[in-house]
Amino acid sequence: MADPLHSVKFWKIQGHGLDALGGFTSCSGINLSVSSSQFFTHDVNNGQPFGQSVGVHPTFGDVSLTRVFDSQDLLWNAVSKVSQKMVSQPDGTLFDSVSLIGVDPAGKPVQTMTLKNAFVSGYQTTGHNAGGTEVLTETVTFHFQEAQLNQKGGLTGPVS
Repeated sequence: MADPLHSVKFWKIQGHGLDALGGFTSCSGINLSVSSSQFFTHDVNNGQPFGQSVGVHPTFGDVSLTRVFDSQDLLWNAVSKVSQKMVSQPDGTLFDSVSLIGVDPAGKPVQTMTLKNAFVSGYQTTGHNAGGTEVLTETVTFHFQEAQLNQKGGLTGPVS
């Protein structure tokens, strides 16, 4: 049986005071890269260097969400609170987790990306051409140390 295809109409953020923020029409998604380092030793049998893997290093790219600009400044206020709190603490303040929930046209969640040890790393507005027909949008970016998709995978989640 083929996997069902799910249409995501919008994304919403859940976690740490950001629960009221919804209506994101685009999400960059999770980017996981795994690299391996090699350590070369001398192979005494054939006199050639022999490469041995000394482990892997997974890294996650940032995730960005974009939506039409909110005239109540909800996203700007949330980003400002986070940045002010992080600046006022010597070691910064990381969230426990932030969930990005993809919602289908019927309002049902179809995918949840959980970003662990996440914090807001960027905010941007676009569409400022006064003479044009552009729509003013805002984008928020999260940096994080681990991600899970539907509570699976990543660095610590179960893998089926």
